[in-house]
Amino acid sequence: MKSLTDVNAILQRASELEDAGSWEEVISLLTQSNRQQENTEIESRLIRARHQAFLARADNAPSGSWPDTVADLFPDVSGIPEIQASELTATAVTSAIQHHGSLLVRGLVSEQNAENIRHAMEVTLETKASLGDEIFKSAKPWYKPYSSETSDTLNIDRVVFKNMDVDVVLTVDSPRTLFRQLEALGRAGVIDTLREYFGESVAISASKSTIRRTSPDTPTAWHQDGTYLGENIRALNIWTAYSPCGVDAAGLDIVAQPLTDLIQPDGGEYYDQSVSDDTAASFGVGKIVRPVFNVGDAILFDQLSLHRTGVDTSMTKTRHAIEMWFFAASTFPDNQLPLSV
Repeated sequence: MKSLTDVNAILQRASELEDAGSWEEVISLLTQSNRQQENTEIESRLIRARHQAFLARADNAPSGSWPDTVADLFPDVSGIPEIQASELTATAVTSAIQHHGSLLVRGLVSEQNAENIRHAMEVTLETKASLGDEIFKSAKPWYKPYSSETSDTLNIDRVVFKNMDVDVVLTVDSPRTLFRQLEALGRAGVIDTLREYFGESVAISASKSTIRRTSPDTPTAWHQDGTYLGENIRALNIWTAYSPCGVDAAGLDIVAQPLTDLIQPDGGEYYDQSVSDDTAASFGVGKIVRPVFNVGDAILFDQLSLHRTGVDTSMTKTRHAIEMWFFAASTFPDNQLPLSV
């Protein structure tokens, strides 16, 4: 275990690199240190470094042609294509999104990594629940609300989640869970794949990346995340299951079809921007798919995907999942708080 002196020395070196504007070196230093021994202060400092690294990046304009058109690698699949984690490539992602709307990746997070992340999720959710109405109070190491000097959007999100009475924590408010999740995705080659997929550097949204514990009686509504994120963005959601779901626990219902535009909201029962059941059903028989997830499986889809929490009255168990939205850095939405990865 690192001594207090060791941690202070690492944080001091991080400060020196920050003063020099070497944010990528800061991220590397803190990441390597936390891999050796997890530490609350280092994990929290790493989140701030990821945010500052994004703010300091060159403001490059997105390329004019994206993505490249690719052939359908899954021509015999009528629903959602499935691959193993070892088969994940940028071309596979592009093909699945272009021709089928989403991609299911089996075993994206290894069993051991999934166990560590599930533990962090559970302790984080219980820690936050123990605080009651004090949603901005810190309870280290598991729950430490991130404070940004540049945006109040996270406070707004926290209040919205509380008022909706849903069991959700922003991953940025659990530095240890966020660290473990990004490490697991990195080991699986996901971060490199996303950089190739977008053709540039990548950032996640602090407010659209969440730890979720979902009961069978959770309200649900069809929606497209592009409704909230805005137009002219390049985004991809990685939704990872940390409990078996889709049969006894809530899963995801997804329209297995690529969409090129936002649908005019016409639901409104749960979200103002929701789409009605009739509109979702209009895509035809067999287009609405509810995948069955094992622990560590993940589904990838973009901001135009029409989906909802998949629940029915036969379900009796609780679902654990992490949703994490990634963006091409040059098209990051103005209404979100960015972290470089």
